[in-house]
Amino acid sequence: MVREPLVWLGCDDPVATMQELCAEDPRGVERHAVFDVWKSATSFNSDGKSKLLATKEVIEVANNNLELRAALLAIASSRLGNEIDPKRLGKWLAREEKSIAAGCKLRVDRGDAARPKWYLERINTGGR
Repeated sequence: MVREPLVWLGCDDPVATMQELCAEDPRGVERHAVFDVWKSATSFNSDGKSKLLATKEVIEVANNNLELRAALLAIASSRLGNEIDPKRLGKWLAREEKSIAAGCKLRVDRGDAARPKWYLERINTGGR
């Protein structure tokens, strides 16, 4: 919606900037895609935290949400590419713990060491 007016005013093309960022940080783009659809696929409590989900539960939510499923397949597909691999997803989540994207931070509750529960926490972006 704002691209054409910005370009008309002589500002940098925001789409070109996005493409540059994608080329420079593909993992960041994947992270943003996952966090963005995850936050819209789940509810947040009054403290700004989404529902706690074990890796298996994240996959169950994704199987009922095409956008989240596509984002997770991009980072953790099975060898055949048609299923979300729980081990690959678990490793990705562990690597991305405390990462920030799409206005959220990925957090983990390790109350049960054998079954960590993942959630997104909304962060204050200072009005951005």
